[in-house]
Amino acid sequence: MRLTHPPLWQRLTIASLAVLAALLIRLALAPLTGTAGPFLLFFSAVLLSAWVGGNASGMLATALAAPIAALVFLRPSLTLSGGLLGPTILIALFVLDALLISGITGRLQATGARAARQQAELTSLTDGVQDYAIFLLDPTGRVASWNTGAERITGYPAAAAIGQPLAHFYPPEEVAAGLPATALATAATTGRYAGEGWRVRQDGSRFWASVVITPVRNSAGRLTGFAKVTRDVTEPRQQEEALRASEARFAGIVTAALDAIVGIDAAERVVVFNPAAERLFGYPAAQVLGQPLDRFLPATARARHHGQIAAFGASGQTNRAMGKPGPVSGVRADGTLLPLEASIARLTVDGQPFYAAILRDISARLAAEQALRAARDELEARVTERTADLAAANVTLASQAAELRASEARFQAFMDHSPAAAWITDADGALRYASATYHRVFALPTADPIGKTIFELYPEETAQAFLATTQTVAARGEALESIERVRRPDGRAGEFLVYKFPLPTDAQPMIGGVAVEITQLRETETRLRTSLHEKEVLLKEIHHRVKNNLQVVVSLLRLQGRQVREPTAVAALRESRQRVEVMALVHELLYRAGDLASIDAAAYLQQLSTQLLRLYAGAPGQVRLTVEAEPLALSLDQAVPCGLIISELLANSLKYAFPDGQGGTIGIALTAMPANTATLRVWDTGVGLTGSSATTQPTSLGMTLVSDLVRQLHGTLQLDGASGVTTTIIFPMGTPSALLTAADEASL
Repeated sequence: MRLTHPPLWQRLTIASLAVLAALLIRLALAPLTGTAGPFLLFFSAVLLSAWVGGNASGMLATALAAPIAALVFLRPSLTLSGGLLGPTILIALFVLDALLISGITGRLQATGARAARQQAELTSLTDGVQDYAIFLLDPTGRVASWNTGAERITGYPAAAAIGQPLAHFYPPEEVAAGLPATALATAATTGRYAGEGWRVRQDGSRFWASVVITPVRNSAGRLTGFAKVTRDVTEPRQQEEALRASEARFAGIVTAALDAIVGIDAAERVVVFNPAAERLFGYPAAQVLGQPLDRFLPATARARHHGQIAAFGASGQTNRAMGKPGPVSGVRADGTLLPLEASIARLTVDGQPFYAAILRDISARLAAEQALRAARDELEARVTERTADLAAANVTLASQAAELRASEARFQAFMDHSPAAAWITDADGALRYASATYHRVFALPTADPIGKTIFELYPEETAQAFLATTQTVAARGEALESIERVRRPDGRAGEFLVYKFPLPTDAQPMIGGVAVEITQLRETETRLRTSLHEKEVLLKEIHHRVKNNLQVVVSLLRLQGRQVREPTAVAALRESRQRVEVMALVHELLYRAGDLASIDAAAYLQQLSTQLLRLYAGAPGQVRLTVEAEPLALSLDQAVPCGLIISELLANSLKYAFPDGQGGTIGIALTAMPANTATLRVWDTGVGLTGSSATTQPTSLGMTLVSDLVRQLHGTLQLDGASGVTTTIIFPMGTPSALLTAADEASL
């Protein structure tokens, strides 16, 4: 449907061409149809002309078609029949129908044009309204249209807004309360919803909106959507709130004012009378409102007062400053005179003058002025003090900022010169920070890797392993230490000790990392482990050979003892064999133990005492042996002397403590002491020592050997023979044989 008519010459051309075309087609069909239906095609010409060129063009086509059809197609009928009625009726009917067709078509065209113009005007109107967001919603509450005002107010372009639900523009708390759905339901039920509330712009900011929602229904009354008009009334609301606050403050000031405030209209009747005025004059406000001001003035001052009010109103001044008060007198309710100071202001309310008088008792003025000066001085002092504080704070902030920049520079220099590579990535492995060492150690292929993912920097297998540990740290929120094998971008591989940890952020999780290459350390460690294993094998072999050699010595002493008959020599050989077996036992335990540097004291003492008891004990069960040893580790330099000491003391107890077949108990105890010392105690329940025997001085080869061994341990020896014999030796732990003095070695 055309919205505008073509120019007049085009209309004439269209009508003429349409009629000519109809004539030619009708003539071409004449051999087939004869003279029947002469106006059929001309109806089409009229319809086409009216549709394209409007009503005027259709009427022109009618005017052209009627005579042409009459002359060409009806003239034979007129000639043959000689009658004019029939053709005249046909021509009249054609003209009437053509005019109706032209009129109807023109009206339809005009109606369509008006509708199009109205639509265009509506679109232009809504788009031209910048202060209102005017848009349509579909029945489900989603945006169907969006004007420029809506785009300006909300910040959402039409492409981003159309299709969004109404709740998209509401704050979360109102969406949770169901306000969008309630507004649509109210509009659909009652025919209109109006309200105000907060709405959300695209940038997240909020504005106070005045909203009107009306339902849109079709001719059948079915709901087809909603029309919504929104206005940003944030500023008017703020102004209104400010006005209300101002009015409230004014009312509060008037009510709470210490000065009497009296307002009078043009007739000088009281319209404002605040509580201070009530207290000042002794009248309640309800009693004086609407009364003339004269009742508060002395009779002698009323005429002068009226003259002053008239002169003040005619002067054009709006107020008389407090610094230039006019002396007046007032009359209290009890009739007493009250000296006052007055300040007068003139306002225009609804075109009428309004006067406000502030009245103050002169007796209180000096005190009030003094208080005001004090308050002003205090305020100035506070402002001065605060200004100084702010200046000092600015200096401090500047110093802190400089220190922060210096700290950042120091940190950057430290990280760039640190042998450890440091970096920061997000949870997806994209690099956010990399130190200079990181560039150097990992030989990155680009000078600016920030923002690139590890898959862009490293081979696939290295990137996958790196990402796995990074995501583990992000998921757990805990630091992770691991040894990772990294293949650099240039193909070189290496092992790194990697420490990854989560970084506190408010947005996307960040993972920090520090890595130190340990490729050479691992290689060195492998070589050391191999060398250590070889040395352990060799040392075990040495202990085994020493034990075997000592066993050979024991066997030789045993053979030698069988050939000796003299008791003293036999005893000496047995004691020597026993001492050698003690040393061999130490090497046997070291050979069997996993730790070649120390011996388990409990196992060593238990096995040693059992073996010695078997060598020296008489009848079975005669002597009971108890061993109490804490889990201490003895070095070879300590185990051998301790074993020899226990051997000598145990042998003495077995030989001398239980004469004539007596029974008893022998105990051995090894305990740890403070200051990294140990106590070895050997005791028995035998006959003990008597006389000069109860001394720490060696009187036999065995005790001489015990004393020398105690010195070798850098220990002290105590001997108690009052009830049985108790020998206590205290020695420091871990004293190597290299610390023996020359005197100790000479004594041995």
